[in-house]
Amino acid sequence: MPIQSIAYDPSGAFVATGSADRTIKLWDIVKGFCTHCFREHTGVVQTLYFHVKNPAGAMYLSSSSDDNSVRVHNLLRKNEPCVATFTQHVSLPTQLCSTSDSSLLISAGRDKVVNFYSLKSLQHIRTVPVQEELESAVILSRVHTRSLLQQFESDVIDGTTSYVLLTAGEKGLIKFYRFQMKANNVASFKINLLMQLPLSQHCTRPIAALEYSGHSEDGDLWVVAVDHSIYSFNMSAVKKNLVEEIESKTSTDEHLSLTAQPDRLLVGNQGEILDMVCVPARLSTNKEDSEEEVQERVVRELVVVTNSPHVRVMDTDTLQCRYLEAHTDIVLSADVGPDGEWLVTSSKDRTCIVWHLPSQRAVAVCEGHTDAVGCVCTSQNPATYLSRGVFLVSGAGDKILKKWQLPTHSLLKSYRALQASSSPGLVRLTSQYSIRAHDKDINCVVSSPNDAMLASCSQDRTIRLWNVSDLTPIATLNGHKRGVWRVQFSPIDKVLASCSGDRTVRLWSLSDWSCLRTLEGNSASVLCVSFVNKGSQLMSGSADGLLRLWTVRTGECEATFDRHVDKVWVVRTLDRHNFNQNGDPSSEQLPQEDFSAMLVSAGSDSKVQFWRDVTEEEELQQTQQREAVVLLEQQLTNLVRNRNYGQAFVVALQLGHSFKLLGIITAILEDEDELQQQLDLPAGGDEAVEKGVFSQMWLSRLDPYIPKLSSDQIEKLVGYMAEWNTNARHCFASTLLFGSLLRQVGVNKLLELKTVQQSLPAMLAYSERHHNRISRLHQSTYLLEYVRARMSLQPLASNDKEIEPVGVKRNVSVTVASGDSKSDDVPVLFKPKGKKARRQ
Repeated sequence: MPIQSIAYDPSGAFVATGSADRTIKLWDIVKGFCTHCFREHTGVVQTLYFHVKNPAGAMYLSSSSDDNSVRVHNLLRKNEPCVATFTQHVSLPTQLCSTSDSSLLISAGRDKVVNFYSLKSLQHIRTVPVQEELESAVILSRVHTRSLLQQFESDVIDGTTSYVLLTAGEKGLIKFYRFQMKANNVASFKINLLMQLPLSQHCTRPIAALEYSGHSEDGDLWVVAVDHSIYSFNMSAVKKNLVEEIESKTSTDEHLSLTAQPDRLLVGNQGEILDMVCVPARLSTNKEDSEEEVQERVVRELVVVTNSPHVRVMDTDTLQCRYLEAHTDIVLSADVGPDGEWLVTSSKDRTCIVWHLPSQRAVAVCEGHTDAVGCVCTSQNPATYLSRGVFLVSGAGDKILKKWQLPTHSLLKSYRALQASSSPGLVRLTSQYSIRAHDKDINCVVSSPNDAMLASCSQDRTIRLWNVSDLTPIATLNGHKRGVWRVQFSPIDKVLASCSGDRTVRLWSLSDWSCLRTLEGNSASVLCVSFVNKGSQLMSGSADGLLRLWTVRTGECEATFDRHVDKVWVVRTLDRHNFNQNGDPSSEQLPQEDFSAMLVSAGSDSKVQFWRDVTEEEELQQTQQREAVVLLEQQLTNLVRNRNYGQAFVVALQLGHSFKLLGIITAILEDEDELQQQLDLPAGGDEAVEKGVFSQMWLSRLDPYIPKLSSDQIEKLVGYMAEWNTNARHCFASTLLFGSLLRQVGVNKLLELKTVQQSLPAMLAYSERHHNRISRLHQSTYLLEYVRARMSLQPLASNDKEIEPVGVKRNVSVTVASGDSKSDDVPVLFKPKGKKARRQ
């Protein structure tokens, strides 16, 4: 059965596990055996908690289960270890905790109550309603308890000990309770709510778990939300925020509501990423309090828009995230200015909101659309910010384009004045121009790099260009056969790129409004496109999860990337620099290593993929490899010329030249001088060859070269041997080399190599074929042996050794042994026949 809960003893010697089989088992970690097994629960065990050994010597283990009961087990008691059973909960108890001296036990449950029990008298003390289903509860250490309680002036009963209890549940609030009680006086128990810390100021984020680390002086509180996000709060920051709230408190509420921000936020689930923009890089200066040293680092941030009302700003280096909350419905689009200070977002709540990124505040709102605002853009020319002509343009499902004036020079001042007034809120911007731009929903709107032109695209298959000053139409680009998802201006040319549901990417001329090129090859709708490498290439993302890199000049697809498994909605380029107040590249010099161009892609698979251009590195690596190959080839030639076959053997393997390696092996087998030295024979003559070829020593001439090879080299060599063995001319060298491998490496080690296992069947098949061929050839030599044995030339007598005159022809006498002949020496004369005989 699955284990539902686990808890470790404070000493680290024991671990307790609770299972779905309704049992609790205690394990000795050091010796590795089960010491206890408790079967009292009638439901699945959900929670376990070890208590610190109390002064009385009892060692308690508390547990809770689906039967709504809380049980306490004394591990040092042999008979009936379950010393107490509490049934005050009417729903599942979700968390157990105790005070530092193990005098009180606290249980929190989904029945919206907290129960307190005395571990000394093993009695129930109090049930406290909390008005929410609780998932977790922790008790602060004495140091942090004392630090927080010092900020309150409430009276403390003499002789009592105070504790601070933290609870969290479905309301997304971390509530701080103070409870106190005298040593054994249950009637003196008192509890009150001090303050609460919400995870979000604008919405409810239910909390799934609390984890508290009170060993350090500062202390950390980790909060896990139901959306898998992890928040980290520092207790020192919580105390500081508490002091600020107490000083600014004007109401007479019994408890305070803190606004402390988490020190760190890790997002566990991105959801479907609909849009994303890259905030220009900037230098962040951090001053360490202890060392008083200024540390600078480059900060690259991404604004991620998911299918939620919250905008996420993510640090690409630390992966730390922060939420921007002001929308009331799903955010659909975002854009950021070239200075990295202003962010605009659009949402299904029919509004656009302007954010000040350094302060993480929403400062202005644009209202006026009658449908979901699907796209938004802002000025991209730094000079526009100097001339105070910053604007933003929004497009919505109502087919309307609206232009809004964005007074960045005075917006913060207006916002602060509004917050100081009696009716605080966001600055409301008014639209300057509105126009019905398309016949269907507007998918995208972008501004040209010089802020002179706008381009919008829609599901009506058209792309329209507008004058920024008054939204007058300039041109309409027709050609796509499906709805157009996104358009993008080239940063260097008068070219506009568009992508559509017809699976194509088109390049349009901004001079004569013609289609310059159509990029085809996608197998699904193209959802996003972006210029990269200074406008020389395009990166497109499609609904099948593929990214394709195109060259603008040739229109060829250079590469395809398949890291995504679902729709790719956005591809962006990380900016390399910031802009100063003069509109020029910032004087803040970023480190050189941070200037490498990077791409970011995201989509429906909830993944943010980072891409880096490695073309120069690969070309440099290829150049170095080519140079190394030339040097090795020259070294191989020199080694072969000097007959240094040992090193030549290794170098040829390293180069991967199988034919040259075969030549080296052949040269080793045909080296007569080395063979004479091995056989200790005099130089000259054919005696060495006659005695050495096919001898045992000659067959093992390749053995000295095998022990120097590594496993990878042996696998490569076996692959070459399998190739050589397919040719009858080279099979003998392959067979000799394989015999050397068997003798030097061994059968077991060879069979462990994957290449040997794959090549061995083919080598056996070809070897059998070669063996059959040699067998047939050997059988064919039997006829020659038979003829040679039955044929012999008749020797001349000693007295017949006379010299024939030149030109005299004689008949040749050949003696042929025949079974039909009566004598073995029957002379038979073979005389010339045919035309030559008649001429004679």
